[in-house]
Amino acid sequence: MRSFTPGRLGYQDFLVAAAVAALTAAQGIFLVAGRAERWEGNWASSSAVVGWATLWGTCIAAAAAAWVVAAPRRHGYLPLVQAAARSQARIYAAALLSVGAGSLLGYLAVLGFVTAKTAPKATHGSADLVELATPLAAVVIGVGVGTALGRVVPLRLAPLAAGITPYVIYMLLVYADVYVSQGIFTDFPMSDQVDRTYLRIPVETLAGRALFWAALGGALIAWTMRSGRHAYSLLLLAGFACSAVLLTAGARTEAVGEYEAVCIEGQPRVCVDRAHDHLGTEYQRRIRENLAALRGIDMSSVTFVPAPDLFELSRRYSGNMPSAQRILTAPLIDGRTSPAHRIGGASFDASFGFSVFLAPCLQGDGPTAGQPKGSDGTRAAFVLYDWWLGVRDLARDGTNFPGELKVQSILAEDPGMSKASETFAQMDEGQREEFLRSHQADLANCRGSLPT
Repeated sequence: MRSFTPGRLGYQDFLVAAAVAALTAAQGIFLVAGRAERWEGNWASSSAVVGWATLWGTCIAAAAAAWVVAAPRRHGYLPLVQAAARSQARIYAAALLSVGAGSLLGYLAVLGFVTAKTAPKATHGSADLVELATPLAAVVIGVGVGTALGRVVPLRLAPLAAGITPYVIYMLLVYADVYVSQGIFTDFPMSDQVDRTYLRIPVETLAGRALFWAALGGALIAWTMRSGRHAYSLLLLAGFACSAVLLTAGARTEAVGEYEAVCIEGQPRVCVDRAHDHLGTEYQRRIRENLAALRGIDMSSVTFVPAPDLFELSRRYSGNMPSAQRILTAPLIDGRTSPAHRIGGASFDASFGFSVFLAPCLQGDGPTAGQPKGSDGTRAAFVLYDWWLGVRDLARDGTNFPGELKVQSILAEDPGMSKASETFAQMDEGQREEFLRSHQADLANCRGSLPT
């Protein structure tokens, strides 16, 4: 009898395992690589992102399990399986183990990718094993859903129904949490979006969640294999695990040590928090490169930080309070993520120019902060920021980073600013340097004047 359920491993089972592993690994690596700015170099975040692969990985495992379990119906020998002396578990064991092994190998490949990207950069911490329990649970629940639906759903619909069921369950939990607004279902989905940079999900919640889905998946497998007592015992275990998650859902532990300020001396002087200290050297290098293009402004006494409250948080949580004559905030940004665990190209360069020229007018603490766009200081800031975008060959339509102003449109509405922008761009390098040098103090306080 050649099938996927003969009770022993065959070459078909190895093919299934290889296919499931390849699909699970491919979709998982694609997902986590596309959001590398949220985890790369930070162990706490990197450990959690492996769980992102479980959303579609569970769907793949469920579809594959349904397909192999439906093999007796597909090939017309279901009555032989039902009449066999061996137990249902022994008959289907090889096929289901091949699906589970393939799914597990896929998650291991994702873990290997994440580890290879984080380990060379991370400066502290290690992988969180409790976070890694989620993919193990995803293997069991995926196989469980596929096994159950592969036996009861019409033959042609079984793989499709099993493949979409984990996603439907995920979306129902998400929408239920939104409508209930009590945070009850926040931590039930295996693929969560909780940022681990400064917060941690309690161990009880993570362990309870993994145990709940694993026990529920095991109960589905046992029920399908007609082992009622095992199914009942696993359902009880799932109930206890569910209680643990419900009791701790929404709770977060603050990682206070991640707020500690870490400073790198030299020119320019930079300080980052411990959560992002793997970016310290690159942060300094990128600022140095931008300063090289900003001739005429003296930044030797400036300390660059990624967040305006860095020193205050460091003092509050760690007692560490570095000194600085003058602080300039240049956020760690990559694409649309800030603070990020990678430094983007265009987004960071644009944000740096925004911090130097426009921030004193729009988000400072002095008497001129937030002054209207029609003031001379703000108009001059827009002109210089527009020049900076041109120097760095950046977009002028407000798409470099979230919250950026559309400088092109603002200048188009003010003929005086447009003319000043053209005048400043046409100056030779020496004239521009002299203008920036002579107006540096005014620019820092948003009291600059338009270039003429």
